[in-house]
Amino acid sequence: MKKAIATAPGKATKYTDLTSVEISSRQDEEAAELADKPMNDWEQSMKGSDQILPRWAEDIIDKIGTDGLAPETVDKHAAKKALRATRPV
Repeated sequence: MKKAIATAPGKATKYTDLTSVEISSRQDEEAAELADKPMNDWEQSMKGSDQILPRWAEDIIDKIGTDGLAPETVDKHAAKKALRATRPV
C-alpha cells in the first residue's frame, strides 16, 4: 500500500512505499502550493478589505480625491492602498 503521511503544516510530508517518481511529483506539487501561498494570502486579505471599503468606492475616491471625506473613510482608503501596495509579484 502506498501512502503519504501528513505532518504539521509547513513540515515536509513523510512518504512510505512510494516510488521516486511519485515522491518527486508530490514534492513538486507541494513546492507549487508554497510558491502560491503569498499571493493567495494577499488575495484573501484584499477580499477582507473589500468588506470594509468596496473596490468601486476605492475607484471613486481615487478619481475625486479625499477632500471633504470623513476621516474614517480617508483612513480606510489609505489602509486599502497600503495593503494593495504589498501585492506579491
